[in-house]
Amino acid sequence: MIADLQIPADATWIGAWEGDHRIFDGKEWTIEHDITATVYGTQHRDGRIRRMIALGCSADPITSEQARKLATALIAAADAADECPPSRGLR
Repeated sequence: MIADLQIPADATWIGAWEGDHRIFDGKEWTIEHDITATVYGTQHRDGRIRRMIALGCSADPITSEQARKLATALIAAADAADECPPSRGLR
């Protein structure tokens, strides 16, 4: 186990260590004011990082234009989640 791991380079916020892992937020895409796609992840003390995508939207139906914008944002989020940029700084 590594005690001090570098923060993932794409992290915009990182939480405290909780046992063998900590969570972090990454890039976020907003479609209009109420639809978002956000990359977030879990970093483990052994160096593993798992990124996922959270989708947030209102309960109201969306238009076809909003759906197309959301599809573009989701593809960008998926690409960002697949990338493994270098870590930064020690924490």
